[in-house]
Amino acid sequence: MAKINIQYINRDLVGSKKQFVGLAKGAALSKFNAAKNELLEDFDNHQVTKELEGDPLKEGKILSKGNLFAFFGFEQGEKPTEPIREILKNEIQLENNPEFIAKRIGFKISFPIKEPTKKELEDAAPMPNYTSGSWITKVEKGLKGLEAFLVGAFIGSRSGGGIQAKNKVRDESFSGTPYLTAILKKFRERLKK
Repeated sequence: MAKINIQYINRDLVGSKKQFVGLAKGAALSKFNAAKNELLEDFDNHQVTKELEGDPLKEGKILSKGNLFAFFGFEQGEKPTEPIREILKNEIQLENNPEFIAKRIGFKISFPIKEPTKKELEDAAPMPNYTSGSWITKVEKGLKGLEAFLVGAFIGSRSGGGIQAKNKVRDESFSGTPYLTAILKKFRERLKK
């Protein structure tokens, strides 16, 4: 669990515990809000997010041909990243139950951060109905089926950007790319600074 730690502050500088908690909460909230805003920017600017929100016919940068939206076969107009964005915006919170430590030299306080679990995120990112699992897991651990993916506006294409052929049409594999795991790790690191 992530935390924001406000280090020992001399008792003479802050006076009472109540004054210190008030000052510390303000400082923690400011740090938390800045880190959360950067997390949301990282999410919005990540290539995976862009490909899943963009035009299914537009060439992406993750695959050698096509993009993730078309490859996964999402329906035209579907917004697979929106539930994840909502979880990041609403479920990541600074909790109000700080751990307070008073010593002779001063006060220290830690504010826990509530984060969604990996399962909550994966459950909010299901693959289209034809297959199982989470698109987040598939992006981070690797994709199968790229060797049979034909890019283009084919009749019957769910996404409008490609279809799966019955046979291999090219040599390609994708072993995964850091995505939400890396974005959340960066968020936690910002909280420690």
